[in-house]
Amino acid sequence: MKNLKYIIPAVLILGALIAWYAISGGGKADQVTDVYTVPQKGVFKVNVMATGEIKAKNSKKISAPSSIMQSVGIYQTTISNIIPEGSIVKTGQFVAQLDQTEIATKISEVQAEVDKINTQMEQALIDTTIEMRNLSDEIQNIEFSIEEKELLKELNKYEPKSIIRQNEIDLEKSKRDFSQKTSNLRLTKEKNNAKVREITASLRQQQIKMKRLTDLQRDFRIMAPTDGMVIYKRSWNGERQGVGAQVRPWDPVVAELPDLTDMICQAYVNEVDINKISIGLDVILKVDAFPDNEYTGHIIKVANIGENMRNYDSKVFEVVVQVEVHDSLLRPAMTAGADILTEEYEQKMYVPLECVHRDSLTYVLVKSGKTVIKQEIITGAANENDIIIEYGLEGSETLLLNIPDDMDQLETSFIPNDKKVEIDERIEKERQKMADIREEKRKSVVPEEIS
Repeated sequence: MKNLKYIIPAVLILGALIAWYAISGGGKADQVTDVYTVPQKGVFKVNVMATGEIKAKNSKKISAPSSIMQSVGIYQTTISNIIPEGSIVKTGQFVAQLDQTEIATKISEVQAEVDKINTQMEQALIDTTIEMRNLSDEIQNIEFSIEEKELLKELNKYEPKSIIRQNEIDLEKSKRDFSQKTSNLRLTKEKNNAKVREITASLRQQQIKMKRLTDLQRDFRIMAPTDGMVIYKRSWNGERQGVGAQVRPWDPVVAELPDLTDMICQAYVNEVDINKISIGLDVILKVDAFPDNEYTGHIIKVANIGENMRNYDSKVFEVVVQVEVHDSLLRPAMTAGADILTEEYEQKMYVPLECVHRDSLTYVLVKSGKTVIKQEIITGAANENDIIIEYGLEGSETLLLNIPDDMDQLETSFIPNDKKVEIDERIEKERQKMADIREEKRKSVVPEEIS
C-alpha cells in the first residue's frame, strides 16, 4: 500500500508523455521538412530531346536485276547468302547470293521447249525434203511424157486427123500437168519455208528467254558496284534484311554502300513538341556507342505529317539532322540522342518548374520572415527543368518548393493589370525576335540539303 503513492503519480506522468507524443505528430521522423530554393540568372536555353539513328546521307544501293526478273516472270526470291553487315568491300567483290531455285526450274522448262522445237524443226526439214523430192520426180516424169508425146505427134503427122487431134490433146494435157506441178512445187516450197520460219521464230524466242535466264542466274550472284561498307536493308519496322529476306522486282534493294563522309541523324520528335521545331535549328548529337563524344549539327528537314512508330506512345514527326563534323567512328544504324536548341535567351531569371503553381493565377510561394506569401508572377518560356520568370520576383527571394498545409490561408501579392499588359507586350516582342532568328536559320540552310 505504501508503494501506491509512488506508482500512481508515475502512471499519470507516463500517460501525459504518451499524450504529448501523439499530439506532436509521433516524433521528428514524421515531420515534413520545408524545401527552399532561390531564383537563378543567366543564359536560358529551351531544348527538345529526340531519339533516332545515324544514317548516311547518300548511299549506293545494291539491287537485284529487277527488269530481267519481271521479263522472265520471276516476281519474288530470297537472299540465300550475304556477307556480314559492316564488311568493307571493293568494286566487283561478292556481296550476296539470291536463291536460284525458280530460275533453275524455268531453265529446265525452257530447255525442254528448245529440245521440242529442235525436234519439230528436224521433222519439218525431213518432211519438206521428201515432199519436194516427190514433186520434183513427178515434174521430171511429166517432162519425159511431154517429150515423148511431141515425138509421137511428129511421127503421126500423116495419120488421120482424129489420131493427130488425139495426139495434140494428150500433149496439151501433159503440158498443163507440168504447169500445175511446177506451180505446186513453188507453193509447197513457200509453205514449207514459212513453216520453218515459224519454228525458227519459236526457237529464237526460247533462246532469248534462255539467255535472259542464264544472265539472270549469273546476276543473282550480286557484286559490289563500288567500294564501301555493306549495310543491310531495313524493313518498314526497322529490322535488318539478311538471309531469308524477300526480294521483289518492285523492291529489289538487297543492301547499301553508304557514303560515310556525309552523315545524317534520322530522329523522331513527339507531336507535342513539333511546333517548336524548324529547319536550321542547331542540334547537339550524342551517340550511345560513344557517350563522351558530342557532334554538332543542324536540322535540314522536318516532316509535315506525323506517323505511328513502335516504342512511341503518340504520333511522332521525322526530323533529319545534318551532322556537321566528319568522324570515322560514326556508322549507320548507331542509336543517337538529339538535343535540339529551339530558343536561347540572354540573362533571364528562372526557377525550377516545381516552384510554379497555377489555379486561377500563376504564383510562387515566397518566404517572408517567418511567414509564406503567394506571389503572383508572369512566366515565359520553359524547358524540361526550369521556367523563366518575366515579372514578379526581384531575384533575391527564397522560394518554397513543397506545398504547406495552410495553403488556402496564405496572403497573395498581385501584379497590377497595367504592368501585365506591359510585360505581355515585351514577351510578344521577344517571341517575334525568336521567330525571326529561326527564319534566318532556315534561310541559311543550303537548298540541296533540304531536298
